[in-house]
Amino acid sequence: MTDAQKAIAIYDWIMIQNKYASETFDAASGAPFSVGNLNNMDFYASGMLLYHKSVCKGYAQAFALMCNIEG
Repeated sequence: MTDAQKAIAIYDWIMIQNKYASETFDAASGAPFSVGNLNNMDFYASGMLLYHKSVCKGYAQAFALMCNIEG
């Protein structure tokens, strides 16, 4: 596979396997941002990879992690 094909395959897998954690986003955006919000797994690649849900930051971190693994 070319690098572009790998990136598309990773993107497709992420989009199929995961759900956007809108409830986490809504809770974080409605209140002052705090350390308590940062402890939510939905903000990290681990939340997306382990629990199949995340906000945009988790999606981006997981995409970057998987792209780095693939080179």
